Amino acid sequence: MGRLRVIHWDAEEARTLVELCRRAGYHIDYDSGGGPVVVKATRNAPVPDAIVIDLTRLASHGREVGVALRNYKGLRATPIVFVDGEEMKVEKTRERVPDGYFCSRGQLLRTLKKAIREAGSKPPAPATGMMELYRSRFTFQKLGVQSGMSLGVVDPPRDYLAALGEMPEGVEIVENPDSPQPVTVWFVHELDPYLDALRRMRAIADRTKLWIAWRKGAKNGITQNSVREFAREFGLVDYKICAIDGHWSGMLFARKKA
Repeated sequence: MGRLRVIHWDAEEARTLVELCRRAGYHIDYDSGGGPVVVKATRNAPVPDAIVIDLTRLASHGREVGVALRNYKGLRATPIVFVDGEEMKVEKTRERVPDGYFCSRGQLLRTLKKAIREAGSKPPAPATGMMELYRSRFTFQKLGVQSGMSLGVVDPPRDYLAALGEMPEGVEIVENPDSPQPVTVWFVHELDPYLDALRRMRAIADRTKLWIAWRKGAKNGITQNSVREFAREFGLVDYKICAIDGHWSGMLFARKKA
């Protein structure tokens, strides 16, 4: 009947899925390793008639594998069928892999027949990679600002409202707040004032999401590396980075655990 590549992150649970397809007459290649291993193995294997990815466990892994395989030229026309999974996680996968097929396990064999029959009948839609998805997000989403929340801005430039962009309903922006807000964006302009204020800002890092922002390409000694290295000297560690707009970048810091 054809050849399938089945991807499931739990070997024991995968057995029933594999047997279901095998009893229907399909030759099965099965993978359960880490994401990059699965992607590499699938790319190097004979091209299957369809790829089946179970979203019951580790749905984010399955989603990223689906994205990687859909964007691989040699598998561009191979249908990808996603099976089961929580509704919210399925919807995220549908957004990322718009030409994928989605079904329950009970609908799988019928969906496979349809997917294989329709293979090559329409141009495949490229999947959305994480970087493309991240760039399309609003700045408030990158910063972790939610509706009704207060956002503190420290030493903001004159054009900071344009840099932050649209905010959710009910967000209050507090300039140079006297007390920590749930999220703080500290705009750094010069090296010496940055060093002078680091100890004070470190003291609030346990009570706010502390973003330290610097202007891209500025000739003032403030760069991604200098922001990070001096912050580390004061016991702060970075764990996230984002582009605030076309001119400002930011890193999210927390106090280093003892």
